[in-house]
Amino acid sequence: MRSQIETLLRQADQLPNGHAKADLTREAVNLADVARDLELQFRSRLEHVEATIFSGQVSESIVNYVWLLNHREEYGDSSDRSLLWSYKWILDSAIEVADFSKAQVEHFITDARTRYEAYLGPNMRPIESIEITYRIQCGEFDKARELMAKVESSSRGRLSDCLACERSRRAIDWFQLGEPEKAAAIHDDFLERRLSCSEEPTRTNSRAALYYTVAGRPEDAAVAHRAGAAKAQRTDSLILKCARFGIAYKLLADRPADAIPIFDRSL
Repeated sequence: MRSQIETLLRQADQLPNGHAKADLTREAVNLADVARDLELQFRSRLEHVEATIFSGQVSESIVNYVWLLNHREEYGDSSDRSLLWSYKWILDSAIEVADFSKAQVEHFITDARTRYEAYLGPNMRPIESIEITYRIQCGEFDKARELMAKVESSSRGRLSDCLACERSRRAIDWFQLGEPEKAAAIHDDFLERRLSCSEEPTRTNSRAALYYTVAGRPEDAAVAHRAGAAKAQRTDSLILKCARFGIAYKLLADRPADAIPIFDRSL
């Protein structure tokens, strides 16, 4: 059974994020549970958490992540970095979807802070970077700006997101705080430095169409929208993430009829 599980995990690793990948990691988890092999249960669940997060199956991902936390001491400290890295995905997703109450999200944030502090010390940059988005969504703009100042004055560390993801996040945060010029300037710098990762610059290009439109740069907005839309259609996990910004851009640009095909493609 071990070889079968290893094969499933290797096959999943070759696939892009999406439901097909999650199906393979789910099967690996089920077989590992049948085998009662703790090492394989842990490995397969770490892979399954990532696969389900990036295929939009957030509730399933969190169930498996809680299992990992509950078995962390039994498995050993060697898992800490992987667990804490995955916690950022969990937080992001819990904030983004409507399945979780404010109390539940606050619990996740508090728990993540405790675990990160035990591992990293007082530098909470990875968690506070995500918490900014949450505070904005709650309308706590002063708190969001306070956290923004802390994050921007702190140093990057072992569990910080890649620079591309960090700058993409800062741009959308500033935009939602009512400063589209700052957001556009961050995106300009992003492009000039040619930052990239698995989801960037596709995701940030989709968002940047909004920054540029509100900042009075319609030509740049059109270029950003085309760049984001073209790449997003090639990746299942990005279609929904980028489509909502594409729809918002068309509405801001007073072209509502053009928003309908974007909506249709995202279904």
